[in-house]
Order: sequence, then structure tokens, then C-alpha cells
Amino acid sequence: MIKVEDALRWIAVDGNIWYRIVPQAAQRSADFATVLNRVHTPRDTGRLQDSFGVIVEESGRRLRCFWEAPYARFVDQGVPGGPGRYVPYIGEKGKRLVQPSGTNPRIGEWPGFEGRRFIDKIADDLREFMIDSLAIEVERRWIR
Repeated sequence: MIKVEDALRWIAVDGNIWYRIVPQAAQRSADFATVLNRVHTPRDTGRLQDSFGVIVEESGRRLRCFWEAPYARFVDQGVPGGPGRYVPYIGEKGKRLVQPSGTNPRIGEWPGFEGRRFIDKIADDLREFMIDSLAIEVERRWIR
């Protein structure tokens, strides 16, 4: 484990060390984000996973993950239920059920879709990996 005093001493000796460590750790994190995408992103046709992209910005200070599929937000966050337009015919005479009943309290309502929350899982795992990756880079540079 690195002591804070040692870290401060090394930064005082080499003020640019941080700018050499961060980009390497960020690039490893970007590679790992691609792996996490394959693990956590729901797969039906594979188009959502294939639309994943990751960009390392600001010399490694920011990692931006995105999905180009226009429906990615809906798969992640879900879609609330709402009134439907279609009320099915019931029985042989083709009557429509228009009054709510005990067995069908919300006639024609679409129940919605609960999201998968895969983006939160990726972000949590990636955050932990980035911290570990940065610690490994610091140990490689300072403890030889």
C-alpha cells in the first residue's frame, strides 16, 4: 500500500507524473468498458450491444460511454404504462368491454415496461475498475 507521504513526495519530485499515469489507466478502463457492455447490456438481436461506443476525453480525465441505438434509453429506464387505444372484442357477438370490472380494472391500458438498468451496472463496475487501474499505475511508477 502506498503511503500518502510517499505519494506527495513523488508528486513534488515529478509534477507531470499524474499526466502520464491517467491516460494509461483511462485506456485500460475504456477497453474494460467494452467487455462490461457485452456482460451487462441485454442481448436480443445484438444491435444494442453493437451500438456501444466509448471515448476517452480530456487526456484521460473523462471516459464517455454511449449507445447509438435510439431505443437504448428505453431499454435501460423503461417506459411507463398508459392508456391504450385497443380494446379487444369479447365473446361471439363481438361486444367490446368498455366498463372496468374486478377482473379487468384497466381496460385497454398498456402496462409499460420496467427498465433493465444495465447502464448503472456498467457504471458501477467501471468506476471500481478505474480506481483499481489508477492504483496499479501509481504502484508501477512509484514502487518498482
